Amino acid sequence: MKVVQRLLCLLAPLIVTARALTCTSCVCLNEVTPTCTNSSAVQCSPSEVCATTYRKTTSQNGKVTYDIIRACAPKDKCDKVGGLSSYNVRMTMGIGCCSTDRCAPNLPQLTQDTSAYNDVQCSTCSSSQSTICQTIGNMTCTGQETRCVTYSMSGTGHALMCTSCVSLNACELNCTSDSTVQCSSSELCATAYRKKSHNGKITYDIIRACAPKDKCDKVGGLSSSNVKMTMGIGCCSTDRCAPVLPQCE
Repeated sequence: MKVVQRLLCLLAPLIVTARALTCTSCVCLNEVTPTCTNSSAVQCSPSEVCATTYRKTTSQNGKVTYDIIRACAPKDKCDKVGGLSSYNVRMTMGIGCCSTDRCAPNLPQLTQDTSAYNDVQCSTCSSSQSTICQTIGNMTCTGQETRCVTYSMSGTGHALMCTSCVSLNACELNCTSDSTVQCSSSELCATAYRKKSHNGKITYDIIRACAPKDKCDKVGGLSSSNVKMTMGIGCCSTDRCAPVLPQCE
């Protein structure tokens, strides 16, 4: 009996170590304040801990937005910070962790923005519509950013919220609404615009909603003996953005 008791005592730490954590899960993207609400619980694997991924983005016009993702993460990804810059955007990011059920990892301390140049120069480019990025020049790096990298980000991680409205057979170019629609991760916010001329009377159709990326920036037209129609679709890629009306002939 004593042998069995000793074996149980020996195995107990191993059982505790293998227990999987339950962590808080939430995703908040493109926010003006670093907060994350509307959380739920997620079951991690035994090798993971609770993590907060935090990113600060500063655009060329000085606008600052924050991304916060709380979820499970491998232990070797914890307590990491870094940053990258291009000619029109700067991002600093980090991951903080904790190791108890439903714990709230502190936001990691991001590297400070600095304008002090170092000796590294990198070619720079930016493309939101293609995987091909044409270099537009060189930039001098600052602070601790001492390596040139190619950075890509897909849209599959974030589904846009878009403004939704429909205006048909209107005499004016106007479509207003406070309602929103949740797009799929492969869609953008779109404005579909049609101008119809029938026996001299001109009316407009405007629809704002989600649309597949490959349908964007299209224009065209058709005519019959007494009707002429021109139409187009314009898109934008931020939450609740207002796509510019496409230029139809």
